[in-house]
Amino acid sequence: MLIATSQDLFYLVAAISLLWVTFFLCWALYEVARLFRRGNALVDDAEEKIQIVEDAVTGVVEKVTNASNYFSILGEVAKSGIAMIQSKLQDGGEDEDELPEMKEEKSSKRKKK
Repeated sequence: MLIATSQDLFYLVAAISLLWVTFFLCWALYEVARLFRRGNALVDDAEEKIQIVEDAVTGVVEKVTNASNYFSILGEVAKSGIAMIQSKLQDGGEDEDELPEMKEEKSSKRKKK
């Protein structure tokens, strides 16, 4: 007979219990590994999306910086243009650097009007 004493019964119950504990620990280890894998995938996804947002923000900052550089150049050009127009208006529209032919042409146009 397989079970002769109460100690044999205890060993049989202990072996079955040990099998169940082993099965439970293996299943728990599998679930923990699956959880870590899903967490790792989630972190990778978040890093990828953060990189996309970072690239977009960097691109916007570069465009704004370039635009501000262009606006400062345009501002300087406009300032010098306005200063030139103001100086011409103050001088009465005569420019000393003009060639004599241009002056004659201007005066002839004025006379025709």
